[in-house]
Amino acid sequence: LIPLDRLGVYSFAAMITLMPLTLCGHIEKRVVFPVYSEVARKERELAPVFTRARAGYLTAGGVICAGLFAAGPSLIEVLYDERYHQAGWMLRYLTIGTWLTLVQTTYGAAHLATARVQWVAASSMCKVIGIIAFVSFGYEVAGFEGAVLGYALSEFLRYAVLAFGGRMMKLPGLGQDVFLTLVTVSYTHLRAH
Repeated sequence: LIPLDRLGVYSFAAMITLMPLTLCGHIEKRVVFPVYSEVARKERELAPVFTRARAGYLTAGGVICAGLFAAGPSLIEVLYDERYHQAGWMLRYLTIGTWLTLVQTTYGAAHLATARVQWVAASSMCKVIGIIAFVSFGYEVAGFEGAVLGYALSEFLRYAVLAFGGRMMKLPGLGQDVFLTLVTVSYTHLRAH
């Protein structure tokens, strides 16, 4: 679905959106997951620790995503020649998927720490189904732009499965997810103006 002349530009935009995932991924693996594992090992209640641990993690991730969404296209136009300017809108779409990935990784870490790996496996399967469905639908509706947006939004299915599993574990994340998403969107709006 990606025209060859846009493949390099798309890869460039995708590489930029991987930076916050890489940075936050190190935090998740070195801080969030070990904290969840320690709580699970000691058989203590995970819910309060889950909420506190992910608050800082998602706030930092939200600031990075908001900055990337708001300023990324302008930075690309300033730093790179005209061949890469199309990466700006791609960067914005892919940053939506990056935010959804950041939110769902905290649920994934909780499932792994408590040996509920079936939720992680199910979420990955739903992500693949989402890619096939959303990219195809997006391409049919809006061409290449729709396919890129569909790819970013396919992350929502993985999030939905892991959040549902978190709900089964009585993790109070949904309200926090909505709140931090609204804060991130608001911050993005402020940074854009």
